[in-house]
Amino acid sequence: MAYEIGAKTQWLKDTLQLNGAVFYQDYQNFQLNTFGGLEFVVSSIPQVTSKGIELDTRWLTPIQQLSLQGALPTPRPRSRISVPPGSVCSARAGE
Repeated sequence: MAYEIGAKTQWLKDTLQLNGAVFYQDYQNFQLNTFGGLEFVVSSIPQVTSKGIELDTRWLTPIQQLSLQGALPTPRPRSRISVPPGSVCSARAGE
């Protein structure tokens, strides 16, 4: 299950664009693919939950063919991975 809501806006005679979104994701039986340098490791994780915000902007400057862009995701994405005792997990969320 995943939810996302956001907005895309235009300001200053369409020279400034501001976009934002809030999201929530909850997955069951998630398969995590991790590259260990020589091989891929696939781990099954019973539940993964992730939530956060995303902001981005674009400004068309008065200088022709020059624009500035930027993005700000959640400063530190917060993910919760529930792994039952005795399970093997090759990666941790947020690292």
